[in-house]
Amino acid sequence: MLLTIAEEEWRAVTHEASEEYLRSRPEVVYPHLLPPFLPIGVTVIYGAAGTGKSMLAQQIEHCLAYGVPLGGLLPESPVRCLVMDLEGNRILTQQRSLNLLPYGSLPTDMRKDLEPWDTNTLIQYKYYQGDLSRTLAERVAHLEDCLTGAEGYHNPYGYVRLDTMRLFLGANSKKDNAYEWDAMHLRMLNDLALRHRLAMLLVHHPNKSGDVSGSVAVAGTAVQLLKLERTRGSGDGVLWSEKNRTGAEFSFPIEMVEGGWQFTDKITVDQARHTGAPRAVLDYLVEHGAATKQELIEATDLPEEAIKKATFRLKCRGIIDFMGGMWTFTGRADLTRQMPADTVAQDPPEGAAPGAQIPAPRSSPDDAGPDDDDATEEAEAEAVARHLPSAYTALRKSIETSKKHPVPNIRKEERDRPQWVAAQLVSDGRHRWKSSELVEYPDKMHVVVLDDNGRYPAACSSIPVCANVLKPSGPMKLEEHDNSLAGIFEIRPLPWPSTKIGHPLGIRAERAAAAGRTLWVASPNLRHMLKEGMEQGWTGEILDSHTGPSATNLFEDYYRWVRDLREEHRADQDAYDTVKRRTSMALRALFPKRAKSPFWRPDWYLSMTEEANLRHWAAAAKAVKDGAQLLALLNCDETVLLKPACAIEMPDWAPGAYRVGLGFGEVKIKQSIPYSQWRGSHGSDRAGK
Repeated sequence: MLLTIAEEEWRAVTHEASEEYLRSRPEVVYPHLLPPFLPIGVTVIYGAAGTGKSMLAQQIEHCLAYGVPLGGLLPESPVRCLVMDLEGNRILTQQRSLNLLPYGSLPTDMRKDLEPWDTNTLIQYKYYQGDLSRTLAERVAHLEDCLTGAEGYHNPYGYVRLDTMRLFLGANSKKDNAYEWDAMHLRMLNDLALRHRLAMLLVHHPNKSGDVSGSVAVAGTAVQLLKLERTRGSGDGVLWSEKNRTGAEFSFPIEMVEGGWQFTDKITVDQARHTGAPRAVLDYLVEHGAATKQELIEATDLPEEAIKKATFRLKCRGIIDFMGGMWTFTGRADLTRQMPADTVAQDPPEGAAPGAQIPAPRSSPDDAGPDDDDATEEAEAEAVARHLPSAYTALRKSIETSKKHPVPNIRKEERDRPQWVAAQLVSDGRHRWKSSELVEYPDKMHVVVLDDNGRYPAACSSIPVCANVLKPSGPMKLEEHDNSLAGIFEIRPLPWPSTKIGHPLGIRAERAAAAGRTLWVASPNLRHMLKEGMEQGWTGEILDSHTGPSATNLFEDYYRWVRDLREEHRADQDAYDTVKRRTSMALRALFPKRAKSPFWRPDWYLSMTEEANLRHWAAAAKAVKDGAQLLALLNCDETVLLKPACAIEMPDWAPGAYRVGLGFGEVKIKQSIPYSQWRGSHGSDRAGK
């Protein structure tokens, strides 16, 4: 039996109330037995004959009653289930149960004293045969008696399956309006479910066109409408919600394993829905991101005509598109490959089946910069749960708006070429500098630690990158370089002469200068050095390069989208933190380390980090020029400055080079602490490193 979050609210679900009253009450999360499935009320699941609807329903019941995980889902406690089976019989039920759970899996398998009807069992079947309960009114009365009787024994049902909906309700007479018939009787079942606080699953069939059979009232009245699709000639399928009143719509790829449906993250939804040549094309593109027609022919070993038909069909469906001579995914492609559960560690429910596997806990990603390595699927699952739009889709759409024929994913077999090996060596520009002039100050002196807001996504505005593939361009004279080109460049940095601030190119430049090594940088750093005439920070030579036509608007739309999304969710701290984490992870996906990603452009990602760290340095440099004393410049979000004596009592003080606020380009006051306290925890490290 499901225990709701606010039981008293559910006892009054049919009472009248003003909207103002409801808004003043504590928010009640709509209860589910297995989120995102089975909300309290009526769920209709439909699919073509033979897709395995009843089998999936029986697996759901095994999960609810016996604790057998399904897609990482587990109930909080065992749920008693009632199945009103008008289509099957005892033999079919027994065969399907033994196929799904071999004999000996349950502790009751060895018992010989069980009766067909036992108030202590967890899954009870009722079969309708002969003239038993021939009318709808009698069937409903019988169902009501079963539910009420179980509650009388203090062992209530939390779940009911009606298999099938049409056999239970019967057909409407010619005198009845089909819409009114469906709406009236589904409302009746929904009221019954709400009254007994249980989830009711109605197994249904499609019409000739493949849509849900019956009037539109079926979809309009149900709390949740699910469709089970099984790809013809394949063991793969998709379970997706056509309607979900209680949350975001979803879709999950599934596969047939040992006679039962299993959720899978091995394939995407679009892969699961296709077979033959289209599936072969999708399999290759999912792994490699982009491909020419010839590459698809060679990789799939299919004739050219089959590839042409497959790519044409997939393009017509909006799944792939042709850009820059390569086939790649569109923003409409459904690349979902996550499991239903945003899994957390949990103990087995009391009475769980022996051998039931409990999902391992997933790490909770910290709110950090785009260097997080958490899996793409984890962030997206969290976003779906919060009804937030997809950062990966927004990033892809932003890239696709460019007219420079961007190539967002370099094929694996090309990544060993010199330009892509060099691209992975580009400095990210990070700073880890502390002043070498740390002295003793009076105890009353304070330091202020500033925290940059959105430095990485803000850097997406106007980054110069090569949108297409990098091509070797060799050594360059400075006069040969102009802003029509962008890419990566090998330079020889020199030690930075100032002791008041570190090298503008970051810690790796300082180390390379000290060791006499060269350094690969991207266009943001090179253009800054050329513009400022800072030849004291490097020799002024471009020793090697890989470039292409410059594009500065590739991430402009994404920058605006992130900025607006942050502002929209600023009042909800949990949602705001999720937005920060997820949008940063989408940027990190441009150069993934372990997570699966539709992108692979290290030069784009490292150009973005260079731009962010360069802006970080530039603000500190302006403050130093205006007379501020910089104590440390750390990573991309932390600047430490000495407070002047006149500002010690000003909690919001910052140098004139900074604006204190919450917007992009502004800073927060992270700390304002005595200098001795800061030096005690930081000053002992090697300064100036």
